[in-house]
Amino acid sequence: MMNTCAGLIDVAYIVTLAEVFPRNLGPVIALAKVLTGLGSSVLASVSVNLFGDNISGFIYAIMAFSVVVCVASAFVVVLPPYLINGWRRRGKSEEQLAALRALAPAYRRKFVPVRRLGVGYVVVALLLVFFTVQAPVVSYTKVSSGASIALGVITIALVLCFFLMLLPVRWLGGMDDDAEEEPGRADAEEEEEAAGRGNREGPEHADTELPDIPKNWPDNGPAASPDNEPDNGPDGAAIVSDVDSGIPQDPRYGGSFWDNLKRLDIWLIFIAFICQCVIGNIVIYNASTISVALTGHKRSQQTSALYTAFLGVSSSVGRIAMGMFEAFVQHQPADNRRFLVTLALPLSPFLAAVAGVLLLTIPGEAILLPYIIVYFEEGVFASVGALIFPSLFDNDHGVYYNIGCMTTVFGVVGFNRFLFGYVVDAKHASLGFGPDEECTVAECVRLPIIVSTCVEALGAVLALIVHIRYSRFVRQRRREAEEMKGHGAA
Repeated sequence: MMNTCAGLIDVAYIVTLAEVFPRNLGPVIALAKVLTGLGSSVLASVSVNLFGDNISGFIYAIMAFSVVVCVASAFVVVLPPYLINGWRRRGKSEEQLAALRALAPAYRRKFVPVRRLGVGYVVVALLLVFFTVQAPVVSYTKVSSGASIALGVITIALVLCFFLMLLPVRWLGGMDDDAEEEPGRADAEEEEEAAGRGNREGPEHADTELPDIPKNWPDNGPAASPDNEPDNGPDGAAIVSDVDSGIPQDPRYGGSFWDNLKRLDIWLIFIAFICQCVIGNIVIYNASTISVALTGHKRSQQTSALYTAFLGVSSSVGRIAMGMFEAFVQHQPADNRRFLVTLALPLSPFLAAVAGVLLLTIPGEAILLPYIIVYFEEGVFASVGALIFPSLFDNDHGVYYNIGCMTTVFGVVGFNRFLFGYVVDAKHASLGFGPDEECTVAECVRLPIIVSTCVEALGAVLALIVHIRYSRFVRQRRREAEEMKGHGAA
């Protein structure tokens, strides 16, 4: 139940950010994902420094905090008006729905103020430095009660610094937008009011004035005119190209979720996601068991705290790196776009396979190195999973992302429980260890790591195939766009 609720929260804020800030998708999503990645380090610091051995009090505090945040978010986190769901569709005419959809260009051209975004990343950098220094100090030195409380208070204060992004300071930007950007928000309110009047008065009185829709802006809704219908690809799925829209974004696959289920790409992505999460799940859920088996001695509580801190820091660095890469891809010159966002797809499973090889070959005392690699690639994958669907597909981003998150269930149940759990238990019994003893022989974990490494290599190959297919699709759409421009000029 906890995993289900956490997944729903994750989908709610990621999809909302992706739809509200599509022009700064990478940096915004990366910042949001970094907060999730730093969560383990923040909670570990608060638990150790403020609650000590009072685990039940810590759990109650987390529960109260989660309830307050979720209730508040339910009232303030709203999807942009151009995104038509079942709730917004109720009682509205096609004309009113088209007016809402016409706001999409305003959102797709709207930038997040760089200085506000920079404030968020500065706070992230401070947290990373703080946890990198604080974790070994608390783990390997005796800290007084007063110093421990001070560290916990500093942790909370640094987290609260994220609200500095919201300060109504004109220097931070976003308070005096250009005239062509600001109507997007104002029009949204006007259209909602007009839609409400239309619902009360009936369709015959709904005289909503439609904003001008760019001729080359695709609209997949039912109100789309024949001239704006997306083209059909060779495999029957609708294809939408943003090449001509004036936005430096690569072409995307159009059509509904059901249309894209007929494409090989979406299945390759989901299978690659399943393969990718194998090593990560095994290491994160069984880090202590693997450490004991490879080193031959029990891991101390201080070492566990150190690993937890490295988990948050390494994962956050991976998330930031992926967000910056997406920003670099989207801001390449329109006439010389050499890199695609799908280039990052094979990176996570490849790094996971490298970590698996290291776990099998290096001495147990150096186990922290493959652990850091695993934590880093898990951070990269967290951002890839959130960015890849808005970058590749034109519609139903929430559905894709939700299913993408559910693929981890296969990794947890299939590989962590059945592969790692059963094999380790069988080896534990066959080697003569008692029920209360931990397996201190590398043979206990060798087979699951070998299988997981091979699965990760398969995931890297599948992800590379997705990248190759998408690269061909982009080249084809760009060539078609150039031909259309040539015919128009002629």
